Amino acid sequence: MARILLIDDDEGHLEALREAVQTAAGDDGFEVAVWRPVSGTDTNISQEFEKQVGDDTALVVTDYDLTLAVAGFFGTSVVAWCQRLALPVADYSRGNQDLLPAVPDLFEFRLPKSVDEAAGKIVAVAEGFDALRKRLEASPELLGAPSPAAMLARMLDRPSEASSLSLYELQLGAHKGLLEGWMANAQATSRVTLATYMLGHLLFNLVLRYPGPILDLRSVAAYFAIDLAEGHQLTELLKDAAYAGPFHTMDAYFWRDGIDDLVADWAEDSDVEPGEDLAIYRRDLAQEKLKVSLPTHDCERCQGSRGGYICPFTDRVVCEREDCSVGTTSWLPHGAEIARVEKDYYDETAPMLGF
Repeated sequence: MARILLIDDDEGHLEALREAVQTAAGDDGFEVAVWRPVSGTDTNISQEFEKQVGDDTALVVTDYDLTLAVAGFFGTSVVAWCQRLALPVADYSRGNQDLLPAVPDLFEFRLPKSVDEAAGKIVAVAEGFDALRKRLEASPELLGAPSPAAMLARMLDRPSEASSLSLYELQLGAHKGLLEGWMANAQATSRVTLATYMLGHLLFNLVLRYPGPILDLRSVAAYFAIDLAEGHQLTELLKDAAYAGPFHTMDAYFWRDGIDDLVADWAEDSDVEPGEDLAIYRRDLAQEKLKVSLPTHDCERCQGSRGGYICPFTDRVVCEREDCSVGTTSWLPHGAEIARVEKDYYDETAPMLGF
């Protein structure tokens, strides 16, 4: 059975988190182990950490501030050790969330402060990595794919998506060469570990986070130019386009090409005429199918008359109008075709970042 390792210097919080994660995982899900670091051990703290993890470790979870246990010990060290061992790692802060670095590393997961919310995400992330590993172990020929994107596309049974997924690979940057070098020289079992690590982060922290070929429920709402909180009204209508791959329990996800196929089918039986904005056309067709009026989003620029995109930084529906959003590949992965940066946010933030 795969393991989840929880690390905290507060025994009470550690036990509360363990119970919440075990409840979320169920009896047959994961073994949930805990480690409360203690100073004054015979070996150094990094060696103690390595005793806690192994090939069966699906996810490590650590508090950011571990100084109550060991002076000067922070979760950033745990994150670095996990990255060196190709172990998925998530961190949180029980105290001031500002203690955490503003932007998580690409090979890191950030958890909410609430124990119950964190427990659900911990299990969902661990399940995603465990599913990837099991698929690679069952189909080792996938390791011979020419690129991470091609490997991921085949794993998801969507080989035609390799080109769109490859656009996200650019964000791997310097990590990509290192990981591919490890892959080329590792033994078969180690290659599975490294491929699981690389593909899991590529999928969760890039593909699912920045909508392109796969849309979460809020991105679906933006795609149909409706209020972001009302995407659930489209779930049943779009069920044939549902994504059921790794990490799918984090949200309701949908393949965009599947959505487009459904919209095309609706259009064949409809008298609705397409207008200037395709998002509104999708909304009109969906309303006709559902026989309800879907609420529009509250944009002060277009009063909800346009849409189609989502800004991942302001979490708002945006469109291609010049006064509404910017399509910047310096801020977004190249494959994130349904994400754009809201213009006001871009104008305020870009000078501070040197753009």
